[in-house]
Amino acid sequence: MTFKYEEQQLVSSQHTLTEIHQKVRQKEKGPFIVCVDTSESMTGRPEQIAKVLCLGILKMAAKDNRRAYLINFSMGIETLDLLDIANSIDAIAKFLRMSFYGGTDISLPLYEALRQLQTNHYQDADVLVISDFIMYKVDEEVLQNVRYHQQNKGTKFHSLTLSNEPNPYILNFFDTNWAYHPEDKGIIQSLTAGLKSIREEG
Repeated sequence: MTFKYEEQQLVSSQHTLTEIHQKVRQKEKGPFIVCVDTSESMTGRPEQIAKVLCLGILKMAAKDNRRAYLINFSMGIETLDLLDIANSIDAIAKFLRMSFYGGTDISLPLYEALRQLQTNHYQDADVLVISDFIMYKVDEEVLQNVRYHQQNKGTKFHSLTLSNEPNPYILNFFDTNWAYHPEDKGIIQSLTAGLKSIREEG
């Protein structure tokens, strides 16, 4: 805010002032929507890895002062809207302790993500789904809406797979597909580098 105020004092033209506001806005990074699978097939190490990766992403978001929206899913969903990640440690810890241990319905978190993309806070967000993607169906209307946002809104949908048997039909709808393998020591760096490319606002 101080930076914007000082810049305004140096400008006498309203047209130039508008241009400066646009440039400042373009430097602000967009928010995240992160969906974490805690279904029964994720029980144990896959779920632990998913939550550690989620925490790592939130640390990166906090460093860049980005807003984040978390969706924990199985056959239902739990959500957490993080306006101020750096001061939400207790809420994040509580959220990451949640587990469903039921079946998997990816339509629910995608529907919620799409709903958030309609809001002012998350209209510029990109979406990451962390899952084993061992699932057999997804609502076709939801997938059509995913395609709509990809083609018309510039929204990117990313997947991080934690299994060797993901459903290729569902993965085909994502713009970027990462796969976690325990022997791959570079997955965190690859994921971080990829997510840093999430588009800027404006």
